[in-house]
Amino acid sequence: MQVHREVLHMLREQGKVVNFGNLNTKEVVSEVVEGDITQLVIQFQDKLGNVVERNTQLPVVRRELPRQLRQGNVFNIEAGKQALRNINSLALFSNIEVNPRPDEKNEGGINVEIKLKELDQKSAEVSTEWSIASFQPGGTVSFEHRNLEGLNRSILGSLTTSNFLNPRGDLAFKLEYVRPYLDGVYNPRNRTLRTSCFNSWKLSPVFTGGPGVDEVPPIWVDRAGVKANITENFTRQSKFTYGLVMEEITTRDESSHISPNGQRVLPSGGISADGPPTTLSGTGVDRMAFLQANITRDNTKFVNGAIVGERSVFQVDQGLSIGSKFPFFNRHQLTLTRFLQLKQVQEGAGKPPPPVLVLHGHYGGCVGDFQLGAEIRIPVRNTHVYAFAEHGNDLGSSKEVKGNPTEVYRRMGHGSSYDVGVKLGLLRTEYAVDHNTGTVTVKAVLDLRDLLRCMEVGEGNVGEQLGGETWMNIRWTAWKVVYIGVQDFLEKRKREKFEKEETANKNGKKTKDRARAGPRGFGQNIDEDDDV
Repeated sequence: MQVHREVLHMLREQGKVVNFGNLNTKEVVSEVVEGDITQLVIQFQDKLGNVVERNTQLPVVRRELPRQLRQGNVFNIEAGKQALRNINSLALFSNIEVNPRPDEKNEGGINVEIKLKELDQKSAEVSTEWSIASFQPGGTVSFEHRNLEGLNRSILGSLTTSNFLNPRGDLAFKLEYVRPYLDGVYNPRNRTLRTSCFNSWKLSPVFTGGPGVDEVPPIWVDRAGVKANITENFTRQSKFTYGLVMEEITTRDESSHISPNGQRVLPSGGISADGPPTTLSGTGVDRMAFLQANITRDNTKFVNGAIVGERSVFQVDQGLSIGSKFPFFNRHQLTLTRFLQLKQVQEGAGKPPPPVLVLHGHYGGCVGDFQLGAEIRIPVRNTHVYAFAEHGNDLGSSKEVKGNPTEVYRRMGHGSSYDVGVKLGLLRTEYAVDHNTGTVTVKAVLDLRDLLRCMEVGEGNVGEQLGGETWMNIRWTAWKVVYIGVQDFLEKRKREKFEKEETANKNGKKTKDRARAGPRGFGQNIDEDDDV
């Protein structure tokens, strides 16, 4: 068996396909598939495996094949694996097979068959989220029409709201058209054109209070506009993107009204809107056009599930003096992340990941922004322990911003935090320190996402190992944990409301209830895509 493993390892390192005969005899017989590729066949199949007419044009697939897999070259199994990865990155096929077979007509020749099953061109998806406080249905409706004209062009759209029953106040959408092979499908230059129109809502991080400051009424940023950009891919992960963005930026309060200034709560319980301006124009509405460029260098890879390597991103936004008060600005930011593998490990399925040290740095110009962070994750049997530390600093740039929001809301402008933790199965225990607020937090969290994911696997896999009764008890316990969490949340809200009313009655004043989730249920998290 030792000889078998050594021969197998040696031949597969050379990219050979190896099949061994009966290993119980004294003679080790191996069949090595080696020879020139005499024919390359690409077949399109339906769900039943029958050969059908294709929608995808052949040049789209052929440009993804490595040179070593072309006709006339010596077959190499690593080239076959690379072809699988490249074709899979197109996201056009549900199943991909690369099969080498001996050529019966030419001795020593190999026929390579590539079998593809295309995905449906049109698809739609609905994801729902329920607000526990108001029991209103929200979520996202998305659709995609892919592979137009067989050239991997696509139209994508999404619609997001926190209340499907009354979506007028918090509707966010995005419609995008993607056209790859801008220079032609036969041109090796890999450029992709993207055009989109969008509308998004996001809670502003500027208008928030520091330690010891009462709650600051939130300001919501409403962005609507269009963008067009071209992305040139140098490798699978490294790219250069450049384009134009035109957008209207509106700042709103909790009632969805335009808010030209930040707000603060008065000792009497009222709200004063005399804070720093929320937009460049001072009116609560800005319109602008600017150029944006982004270059990414990424050579990261996975080692037994852990990311190792380097990733660097540099982005520049240049104002064109087009829009409200003729904005001319230069905003640049640099992000560097290093995933350092601390120990060499044997790679393969089921092998443990290596310990990894992550170093992260970020610098932003225009308005100062400087961040440093480090994280270490060490695997321990079937779990891992981790530690994290970070520091952020605005470099005193708030003084250069009209209204100086850092001073108005008594924020420090810098801060540090760190935490250590261990994950034991579904239980995650953490010890965290926030130097800004001077607080220490120790918590044990049951990761319900992992638990519910296990429940979705069903009794077929997990239940067989744990036993039907034990598995049913775990399922029942999980739902009890969810139910108790909901009950605790509702009781807490009821208690806070009662205490607030009691305080108001003692002061002899009435306070106006304000929604804490944002205007008209803006409780959903909508990540704004600032990259072109």
